[in-house]
Amino acid sequence: MNAGIIVAAGKGERYGSYKQTETLLNKKVYQYSLDVFNVADLIKSIYLVVAQEIYNSVEEDLRSYQNNKPIFLCKGGNTRAQSVYNAIRMIDDSYNKVCIHDAVRPLIQKPDIENVLLNCIENGGCIVGEKINETLKKINNNKVIETVNRTNMWLSQTPQAFCLKTLRSCYNNRFDHFTDEASLLESNGYNIQVINSVNKNIKITEKKDLELAKQLLSNE
Repeated sequence: MNAGIIVAAGKGERYGSYKQTETLLNKKVYQYSLDVFNVADLIKSIYLVVAQEIYNSVEEDLRSYQNNKPIFLCKGGNTRAQSVYNAIRMIDDSYNKVCIHDAVRPLIQKPDIENVLLNCIENGGCIVGEKINETLKKINNNKVIETVNRTNMWLSQTPQAFCLKTLRSCYNNRFDHFTDEASLLESNGYNIQVINSVNKNIKITEKKDLELAKQLLSNE
């Protein structure tokens, strides 16, 4: 039995507002991820983590949402790691695995969820990613220090799947400085498998990303 965690608790400091509740075509950004998790066969229940400032508005949205499985609303923390931890604490011990996704990646596909869960190794995890094809430069004060060898370099994305018991044990240690759960497990000596994302798995960070997402969704 697997649980899904959708992280929609970011403050949107670079974006300038709560990007997860921005309108993207005909619905809010976070609702795209919610829709996919709602129909994912391998997900038994969903834990939606939102910033405290938008909690009431999201709660209102959910009153009219046609859900196929239980959806639990959870308040986020000061960091992404704290937000995920808040959700993990709500999940029952009967669950085996957890699939975590950033709500600001609205182009997620159902096979992405299935692939990471099915490839999640017992003592570790599985994430989607994208191989880096561009030239990488290391910069200091806007000057190039060196060109980084891009061989074996990937962009880490979400969804990411882990054994719940393993993830919980890692959260018993210091975790606030980690930017995703994969790096948390890596630091604790666990192995992480990486697979390609099914679709163009962009993350909405700036206004231009929202426009790109509109174009990509319009072409589907």
